[in-house]
Amino acid sequence: MNFRRNGKIEHTRQYEWDEWKKLHDDLLSLCQFPLCVMRSRRDWDYLLDYGYWCNNFYGEHVGNIDFDLDELNAQQTDAFRLLLERTLTDEDKQRGCAGWHHVHPPHSDTPLK
Repeated sequence: MNFRRNGKIEHTRQYEWDEWKKLHDDLLSLCQFPLCVMRSRRDWDYLLDYGYWCNNFYGEHVGNIDFDLDELNAQQTDAFRLLLERTLTDEDKQRGCAGWHHVHPPHSDTPLK
């Protein structure tokens, strides 16, 4: 039995991701994320969930970390905070994720600068 991706669904997902990036290009350009983080929605979601991105994140063992949110400077962190405030739903913010906690640490009313 062969496995075949549904090309139409994949094309639609990529189109939606590209449109999302265009819509938020002002803040994304200030964040200066590496291309690997912005390659797909799946890569972006991984960064938000864990606070870092690595090339081997689907394997049994996480390989070397290629990018960590702690690498952002103050200006980039501020742009990232604004991006998350703009794009995450209230439910996402309440649930929390490593990306949100990076700019709004738990038990803190003010974001990190």
